[in-house]
Amino acid sequence: MKSTLSNWIEMRDFSALSLLSSISAATLTGILLTLKLAADPFLGYWVGRFRDIRQSRTEWLTGSITVVGILFVIIAFHLHTIVWLSTLIFLFLVSSIVTTLLDADAAQYAADSSNKHYVVFSYSMTVDIGAALGLFLGVTLLSVLGDAALNVGAALLLVLCEFVLLRVKKRDRKSEILSDVDNHT
Repeated sequence: MKSTLSNWIEMRDFSALSLLSSISAATLTGILLTLKLAADPFLGYWVGRFRDIRQSRTEWLTGSITVVGILFVIIAFHLHTIVWLSTLIFLFLVSSIVTTLLDADAAQYAADSSNKHYVVFSYSMTVDIGAALGLFLGVTLLSVLGDAALNVGAALLLVLCEFVLLRVKKRDRKSEILSDVDNHT
């Protein structure tokens, strides 16, 4: 979303808001991304703190992913400009929560792993490749499929990721239970 934001803004009609209609898509994109980046440290601190207290990593992550998927679908609609911008800002904030949770989970997994360097390397490479492919695929698919189909596709991809996450979590829980049973027998 961040990589294609200026394209999204150019497709919108901001004539209803005189202040926004007088600035360029690049300027508005810069303002929105600055707001997101400025909020990241504060959100990261509070989300991490609350997550550590509650010890519900998977629930927080799947809940946040669900909200991001819903917001992706909502911004595909041609809503009033203020509603669209508000939804977009909320999407950015919730995506910051997802990023914080993923980073924390990767760090925890690396700390528990015997091959810490490999885990950190793999996670960093995946994030970097995803960022590069996100820009390429986002712009390409936006021009081929259009905004609504792209957002619904992104939401479906998030649901798939959530499904995989829950399956892995269920498998890990099952393995823990079986190892506990073996240890007690």
